[in-house]
Amino acid sequence: MPGATTGSSRSASTAKRASTSAGGERVADSGGHTVYATPGLQCVIASKWILEATYQYAVYHDLNETQLGEDYRVFGSATFLF
Repeated sequence: MPGATTGSSRSASTAKRASTSAGGERVADSGGHTVYATPGLQCVIASKWILEATYQYAVYHDLNETQLGEDYRVFGSATFLF
């Protein structure tokens, strides 16, 4: 984009899942955490708008018992500075 400034980012992030309960008992197949590698792109437009996209790739799962875990997550955001 003409007049836009772009950049990239690389980071690691984590997500913790809380254990759930049913009937006052803890559900064994719930809870745990996941570690993600998180690259991203950012574009600043006309000094007032920032568009950002990140891709989180799961590099480590430590989930309790047997449960589904995501392989990746994609996020996008738009920010207006005032």
